[in-house]
Amino acid sequence: MAREFGMYTYVLLNQDLKRDEASQKFLELVEAIRSTPHYDSGQVSTEDCRQINLFLVPYDMGGKLNLELSKRLTRKFAMVARTEKLRGKLAANPGPFLITTPYPLYSLTGRHDVPTLYLDLTSANTAAIREIVAIYKRRLSSAPVSTEQQFTSVRMSVLNTLLNMDDCISIVKNSYAAWIE
Repeated sequence: MAREFGMYTYVLLNQDLKRDEASQKFLELVEAIRSTPHYDSGQVSTEDCRQINLFLVPYDMGGKLNLELSKRLTRKFAMVARTEKLRGKLAANPGPFLITTPYPLYSLTGRHDVPTLYLDLTSANTAAIREIVAIYKRRLSSAPVSTEQQFTSVRMSVLNTLLNMDDCISIVKNSYAAWIE
């Protein structure tokens, strides 16, 4: 019998891997998740599983990222999303996305009342990804997901703003240095 988990978080990218910012963020996101403590099915009881959030990254049987599956799952979430806001983000943005529900995706067919917490990392600074994963995980452990809502965090917003400012300052400093030479 398959174990049921407390939450299921899907890690998705709505495009093929390229040499672009969205792909770099996705790879950093996957690495950040892989570097956190793992679930070991031999050491956790079925009862304890109901307290675990399971991160699901689309891999094929050979252990390679499966971006076609990721895009299909993104479209499936768009079909069951309750709000136009989430449907629009999933259709228009490359991501990556974190989408959390208390149910596995295969059981959501035809439902539009699914509690969902989602985070669109399209505009996130790549350097912030590891901290964003930690903030998101803390949110999942602090309260159940009861409605469809976009994840927001003041700490995450401040971190992104500061890192973006730092990136801009570096560009300006480099431009100024080149100009005065």
